[in-house]
Amino acid sequence: MVEVDRARQHVKEAAKEHEQQSRELRRRYEALASERDDLRHNLFEARADLKTAAAVREQLEERLRAATERASIAAATSKQAHPSKPSRRSTNRQRTRASE
Repeated sequence: MVEVDRARQHVKEAAKEHEQQSRELRRRYEALASERDDLRHNLFEARADLKTAAAVREQLEERLRAATERASIAAATSKQAHPSKPSRRSTNRQRTRASE
């Protein structure tokens, strides 16, 4: 009878340990699932931010291209209107040399 009682006690302890391990695994699973959900949410936000940044970049690049074209056209028009007029830079150099 003592042997049966020991076996029952052993089974009882094993079941208790098993239940504790199951609870711990469940707790770890829930923590990992929660972390996964947070990371997934952060990933979606990062992708949305990236799409927004790409759209803004594209708009800014288009504005820069347009501004560069306008400046190029203005410079070409200015040179055609005043072909004999020296550039400001060369005029400044001449003044600097004259004052030396």
